Amino acid sequence: ESISLRNGGNDGLDLIKVLVQIDGTVTHTIVPEGGADYIRLDTDYVDTKEFCTSGIVSPTAHTTATLTLSSVIISDTGYYWCVITYEDIKAITSDIIRVFIEGVITPPVHTVGDLGESATFTAVFTGQTTTSAPTWAKKALTTGASYDANIPRSTITQAYDSSTLSWTSKLVISTLETADEAAYACTIIYASSNQKTTTDAALSVSHAAVEPAYGFVGSSLTLTAKITANEEATNIVWFKNSAHMTDTINNVYDVGTGVTTSEIVFGSAVSAGDITTYKVTAVLDIAKIIVQSPEITLSQITITENPTGGDYIVGGQGTLTCKFGPSTVSTFATPTIKWVRTTDNFEFAGTIEDTFDDPGYTSLMKIFPAAVGDAGIWKCVVTLQDFTGSIESSTATVTVSGIITSPTSDNVVQGALVTLSCVASTLTEPTVVWKEGLSSENTVTAGSGTSITNTYSGTSFTSVLIFQYTVSTTDTYVCEVTDSSTTYTSSKANFTPLVITSQPAAVIAKSGDSQAGPISCTASDHSSLTISWFKGSTELTDTNKYSFSTTSGVGEMTVINDVNIDDAGDYYCKAEYALNGNFNGGSVTSNSATLDIISIVDEPSELRKYFNTAIFNTAYSLPPCVAIGPKEADTATWTSYADMTATTSTKTYDPNTKKTTTTLSWASIPNDLSGSGYICTITYDANSVITFRMMEPTSKGFVTHPTSVVQSGTAVTFTAVVDGSLSSILYKTILWYGVIPGSSYYVTLNDVDGYTVTVPTAASPTSELRIDTASVTADLYTAYVAGIYVTSYTMAYSTEAYLYKREITTSLSGNTYSLPGTAYTITCTYEGDATDSLKWYKDDVELEQKAGCLVSSQTSYYQNLVQVSKLFFESPTASDSGSYKCRAITTDSTVTVDSAAFYIGIPRFIPPSTLYTTVGSTISVSCTLELDTLLQSSFSSSASYLVRDSTSISTLNLISGSTTSTTLLLAANDVLLNSASLFSPAVSYKCKGYFTGNNIPFYSATFDIRQLEITTAPSDVNTIAGVSVTFTCSASSPTDYTADINFYLSADPITALTSGGDYTVSSITTTNFIATKTLSRTATTDESFKCAVVYSSLAVVGGSNIVTSSPASINILANTGAATATLNGYDGVALTLSCAFSYTPTSITWSKDNILVDTTANSGYEKSSSAPNHYLKIVSPQTSDAGSYTCVADYGTATVSGTVTTLAIKGFSVVPTYTKVGADAAFTMSCTISAGLGTSGNLEMYRAHPSFISGWATVTTGGLITMDLEAKELQIKTDSAPSSNDKVNVEFYTSQDAKIGSLEINFAATLTYQVSGCHSSAVTFPSPPTTDLEKVWRITEKADHTELYIHCNDELVVTLTYSGVANCGSTYNDDSAKIKFAADDTASDSYRIVDPPTSVMSQTLTNSVQALEYTKSTAVNDDLGSYYCSADSRTVVSQAADLVIVGITTDPAAVVGQVGGTATFSCSARSDTAASGFTWHDKNGAITVDNSKYVETREFDVCSCDTFLSTSILTINDLTTTDGSNSNYKCVAIYGSISTESADVPITFRYDDFPVVYARKDDPSELKCEWTDKSVVAATLTIELFYKETLDGSWIQVSGTPSNHELSFSIDPTPMSLGDIYWKCESSIGGVTYTKEMQMIVVEESVSPVIVQTFTSGVGDSTFTCKFTANGAVSAASVSWYKEDIEIMVNEGGKVVIYALDYNQADGSTESVLEIVKPTVEDEGNYHCEATYGTSPSKTYSGDKGNLWEDCVAGQYLDPSTGCQPCPADEWSLAANAASTCTAC
Repeated sequence: ESISLRNGGNDGLDLIKVLVQIDGTVTHTIVPEGGADYIRLDTDYVDTKEFCTSGIVSPTAHTTATLTLSSVIISDTGYYWCVITYEDIKAITSDIIRVFIEGVITPPVHTVGDLGESATFTAVFTGQTTTSAPTWAKKALTTGASYDANIPRSTITQAYDSSTLSWTSKLVISTLETADEAAYACTIIYASSNQKTTTDAALSVSHAAVEPAYGFVGSSLTLTAKITANEEATNIVWFKNSAHMTDTINNVYDVGTGVTTSEIVFGSAVSAGDITTYKVTAVLDIAKIIVQSPEITLSQITITENPTGGDYIVGGQGTLTCKFGPSTVSTFATPTIKWVRTTDNFEFAGTIEDTFDDPGYTSLMKIFPAAVGDAGIWKCVVTLQDFTGSIESSTATVTVSGIITSPTSDNVVQGALVTLSCVASTLTEPTVVWKEGLSSENTVTAGSGTSITNTYSGTSFTSVLIFQYTVSTTDTYVCEVTDSSTTYTSSKANFTPLVITSQPAAVIAKSGDSQAGPISCTASDHSSLTISWFKGSTELTDTNKYSFSTTSGVGEMTVINDVNIDDAGDYYCKAEYALNGNFNGGSVTSNSATLDIISIVDEPSELRKYFNTAIFNTAYSLPPCVAIGPKEADTATWTSYADMTATTSTKTYDPNTKKTTTTLSWASIPNDLSGSGYICTITYDANSVITFRMMEPTSKGFVTHPTSVVQSGTAVTFTAVVDGSLSSILYKTILWYGVIPGSSYYVTLNDVDGYTVTVPTAASPTSELRIDTASVTADLYTAYVAGIYVTSYTMAYSTEAYLYKREITTSLSGNTYSLPGTAYTITCTYEGDATDSLKWYKDDVELEQKAGCLVSSQTSYYQNLVQVSKLFFESPTASDSGSYKCRAITTDSTVTVDSAAFYIGIPRFIPPSTLYTTVGSTISVSCTLELDTLLQSSFSSSASYLVRDSTSISTLNLISGSTTSTTLLLAANDVLLNSASLFSPAVSYKCKGYFTGNNIPFYSATFDIRQLEITTAPSDVNTIAGVSVTFTCSASSPTDYTADINFYLSADPITALTSGGDYTVSSITTTNFIATKTLSRTATTDESFKCAVVYSSLAVVGGSNIVTSSPASINILANTGAATATLNGYDGVALTLSCAFSYTPTSITWSKDNILVDTTANSGYEKSSSAPNHYLKIVSPQTSDAGSYTCVADYGTATVSGTVTTLAIKGFSVVPTYTKVGADAAFTMSCTISAGLGTSGNLEMYRAHPSFISGWATVTTGGLITMDLEAKELQIKTDSAPSSNDKVNVEFYTSQDAKIGSLEINFAATLTYQVSGCHSSAVTFPSPPTTDLEKVWRITEKADHTELYIHCNDELVVTLTYSGVANCGSTYNDDSAKIKFAADDTASDSYRIVDPPTSVMSQTLTNSVQALEYTKSTAVNDDLGSYYCSADSRTVVSQAADLVIVGITTDPAAVVGQVGGTATFSCSARSDTAASGFTWHDKNGAITVDNSKYVETREFDVCSCDTFLSTSILTINDLTTTDGSNSNYKCVAIYGSISTESADVPITFRYDDFPVVYARKDDPSELKCEWTDKSVVAATLTIELFYKETLDGSWIQVSGTPSNHELSFSIDPTPMSLGDIYWKCESSIGGVTYTKEMQMIVVEESVSPVIVQTFTSGVGDSTFTCKFTANGAVSAASVSWYKEDIEIMVNEGGKVVIYALDYNQADGSTESVLEIVKPTVEDEGNYHCEATYGTSPSKTYSGDKGNLWEDCVAGQYLDPSTGCQPCPADEWSLAANAASTCTAC
């Protein structure tokens, strides 16, 4: 059976199932069709055999053979059969089976199609049957894209081949687009349901496109094209206007995108001719097609709208507008737009708004607020990214007028001199008016105390007003500046007066108060305000006595210390202003305010001690109460302390002493006197002073007073015995009082708990106050008093007794320390009996009290129970350490009370002895600290330092195991002393320590670290031979020790030098511990020494005891150059003199003929040095520079003269000078030789490449450069120094790139050259070049290949004649067409190829011929160049000077214009600078450029020859035939005083300008077409004329033949009434047709004046009206009125009124009215009007006439033509209407 396999599958196929007889009988035989070969079993075909049996051989046994095909492929398609062989029986062959493979035979392949062409994909499938034909689909060339069966513009063709069982499917896509780029695949579905899809095939649509580009003339440009093809494009060719381009092309292929990018770089700046079309073609090798891009047009960026200027107001706003854009493309790279002021090249920094308005940009320069700095001539400059150059608009002039600086407002002080300035910008000199007042109503005039000064310069006007300010002066000022008719008003200057706004007020204070005041004043606040205070005329400055403050203009003064009566007085403030405005400030002073002090004069110091001594019914007065104040006190009152009730008193006042006295008195003490204390109050204006009064104490009433008791912790008793003479009844009323500590008042204790009082009796007059234990411990009271009534109301008191503790304390306890040398005080406080004494003890030994050691003092505290004693250490030392206590001792020494003992430790650092060491040593420094064991724990060893000049440099560390009971050892290790400045005696060292918790340090005494050093080392000596020199060596030498010093030769450091022979060695001397030794000798040669110092017996810390100096040398100073030299120089050619010296001098000077050459002031000389050589360059030698030159080296200690050079200058006394002339002008170049040049040889003048044309290019090695050595000159610029071994190596080649030879110049010590093929080695220059580093080498070859010339800096240094050197001529007999700088060329910096100098004049020198004068009457372009002269066989060359020819390079071209259009002329000129200006002229003279009718733009460019090309472009807008009649036009380029003119060119027109023809109705009119340029051959010109009756009508051609370039036609407008009549002219010449359309205006008089009018003389007015109507809605330009054909003047004498024209657009009518006011007989006559239409040309039409006559009287009749006439006699009658007609008579 036939089966199908899937291509690529792995299906097993049971091919054969055959039953074979056992006996070998063949049941059937199948022969393979077509005789197919047996297939070979290999790895792709697996043969398996299986024998099956059921025990015995039987006829049912069979053999099965299976063939399996793995990895089925298309080639497995075919016929299969099986052959089975049984032993020797013949093989049996099976049936043949055909295998069909379902799959893709041929998949579609990647295809490239050209844009717009077609592409074809083909797929071939194999297989037996399918359900349908193959289908196609596409998907995007991106990951994850899906298939789409919609394929636009596609055609599919299918074919099935039954013989091959294959499908062929073709997909054709026509008119390819870029959107067709995709992956394409074909799919087939078989009957077996198998589906097979081909692999994807990509379609690339190849296309080329030149990207839109833009640029501007003068810019660089690169065009870019992209060729998309998924293969690299080759053979890319660019076309410009269909012409093959040869500029540089760069091609890059991107494999990822399949895009080839091609860039063509323009070799030169874009020109006007480059603004054209471009395209590109390319070859696709794989696709075998050529692609071509569409043409694109290069878009030119141009200025489309130029800015216009204006006059702006200061502070106002103005806008300059500049528009630009491309001619074709709508978008381009964002430009950079700048606005530049041409006068100073300043770039506008204000607001610039740039907007894109397709297809271009608009740039707005916003001038706001306008300022004078904005004035100037501005232009817009546009640059584009990646483009060189720029485009510029025409300029716009901006002027700014107005107030620049207004007078400024300010604060002002009374009397200040005020200066107000007003600055304005005006176009003409203005006038100024200053005004004052709130509404500027008053004009300020100059006069007494007021001045006004005005200055005007350019456009700047300044007015200065100066006046003296008073507060009454108006505080507002303005200035008004008038320029022409415009007035500018400044802003107002407002003055704020600085015054005292609040005056100080009087103050009353009390003596003894903590402060008096404040007294305040307020001034106008200002940042510069300061307020000072005065008392009388004295300024108050004592800040201990007074407090001052100023806040926000408020100043205050307060008496703050010891307020007393002396503070009374008058106070005032002064406000001072340090102003920096328009005046210098000033001050204002306040009124005075009085400070009054009130005070109690008499007052006891102990108020509490006045006790009552008065007796009942007796007279008594308290001590008086006296106060002092500014006046008599208002009140003086007494108040009882007990009940505070007022008591009567007396008051007196002494005006001399200003004392008020009040006394409280009793004539008889009343029985109700209950208190013993009184308060005295004296009041001044509600301010009171108060004092307290008591009655005097007395002891009356007691025999025995209580005594003091020591508090012992148990109950105590105070006892008082009453006087027995007192009435016994009073014993019962005894009272005991306690005084509270710190109080002045008593407390009655009779009824207080803890206190017991016994009352005295006659039998026992003793009274006791017993205090129990608790109350004693509480110690509420310290003083006790007993009181007893001596009368019913009067009490007597005992003296005070005290209860005290007897306790002692000190201000120190425990262990503490004191810093040595620091004053120290210890306080002991003892509370006990005042008779006890206090003493101090140290270590239980009483201290002796003496000055500076012990101070003991005693103070009372209320009841004298407290004593204080102080122990004062003025400058404690360590010996003051010990245990201290304070002891109280009773007077009988029976009782002592000790304070607790306390320990004071005073540490002491013991510094080391002086240390000796050397610079660079590292040492250890130790200090011993004396400190008792009790305090060692409080010492902070981690905070101890070694100090150098108060700076801690190292930590002092505690040395382990060094501690004793009284000392600690600390050391600073690794102290680096790396500088001599770290050593004593200038530097002091200390040890520094702290105690824990204390930040106060203590120090040791200072100690020295002394340096063992050479203080004065031998130094180099620069000297000349034969001079005696001395070396000194000094070293530090410690006290009582002399250092050992010796000298040694540096070459022999072992043997010490001693006196004898060449040397003298002194002995050692010592001064101020400095040891010194000297070595002397006579200098003969260079020699080196050093000294060594040995400290043999000193212990040196951290270093050696030998110190050695650095070597010191004898340097013999000498001239190492030649003694004398001779040098020839050349006029104008730089030269250098040289000399050489040993060692380096301090300075070098040069002299000429023994006169110093000042190289600083004279720029003609340049001095330089490069040891050992020293140079003097003469930049531009003149003959006056000849002479004898000497250099002198100054070494400070000696001077040495160098080489003496005799310089001779050969040159010219007259040389060519820079000359600039206009084209065709005359010029002269002259030169005259100097006297030293002689008369031999020729004097020649040459013209060379002009200096202002650079042309230099940087040297690059390896590339061939076109250069004809025979016709051009190669110039190479170098700056290599001699001995640098730099090399110039230039090779010469033929036009076929064959090398001819080379020239090498080597910068060795001596400059050499070598010409290959001529020299086997380097050759010294026969004429050595000058020694300047900067050189220009000029190389050229004689035209006949016989000589090579080398110039250096215009000096001929080599003439190589080829015939004079073997093989040389044959080497250089070919034309040198190219050059190349070799790879080893290291000297060449830049090069240029120029025309060689050309001899323009030559004469033989004689005694009479010493000069040349080259003159031409007419300069031409070939005369441009640099002129110089040479003589002495060109060895002497003069200075060169340029001849610059200013000329027009491009004349303007003639213009054929059209009326209403524009004409553009362009004119270019060249010079070595840009043109300073252009002017344009027509036949009437210079044209005024107004940026409207006439617009000029300018362009400046530097062409490839480095000369400036200046271009002016004149555009004439709105052309009229007058512009043609003004021909011819020309430009004038201006270069300072030189100008050059272009040729004249005309403007010609195609037609005369007849845009409108006016015709009167019924009058025939002529229409005409004319070609005004009669030079045109008539046979080449066609003229046709057409007309039509309405705007929408059809054109009717007029037949006729032109004559004299004209064609005319007569037309009668009557039939057309007032319809529009149009006509046009068409002319053709050279294939170009010119068309002009025109219109005829037909005019008719529609209303005429009334034929006749009459008037009554002097009554009423007469009026005439006329109206004209024209088609085309055209108004008459004017209407005039005439009387008897004489024009009537408008409103003449008020008699005649002509009203304004009334134009009606609806009907095209123009109406005019003439009114005659109150006509009289003089007004009689005929009147008519005339209307004029058009301006240039114009046409006038007359209206009908009307008559004006006076009314006729009886017997007259009216004749319309002549007025009133008498009636014939036979017709006259008296009829009523006789005045009308005679016939009515």
